[in-house]
Amino acid sequence: MRRRRYDWAWNATALNSAFNHLGDLLPEGVTFFALLPEPEPAFLTSAFTAASAAKFSLQSVALRTEHDAVQVVWKNEQKRKAKKTSADILLNAIQEYLLLRGEPAPYLHIHAAGLIALAEADSS
Repeated sequence: MRRRRYDWAWNATALNSAFNHLGDLLPEGVTFFALLPEPEPAFLTSAFTAASAAKFSLQSVALRTEHDAVQVVWKNEQKRKAKKTSADILLNAIQEYLLLRGEPAPYLHIHAAGLIALAEADSS
């Protein structure tokens, strides 16, 4: 879906509608590949939130620079139960990412690391 607006709540709602429809079409457990062009923190948040709310679990993410599309693999898990996440998961993930990296990181990468940790906690 091509982004036409910078209203991220609207974008998340539209993406969630698309994910819900896709979930109805795909059998349980099927994975799919997506490209998220022009990544920025709010766009990633709206896409990851929409997919999670539609019961898709994050399988993998490839993120290079803010100029490259983000590559994402999600899995249809419509029958899984939603789990609560906490601020501790987010804080620990960001700290771990920065410690492993061992150098300053762009905000986009830090934001993505937090989103990935929240998605992984939701799918486990």
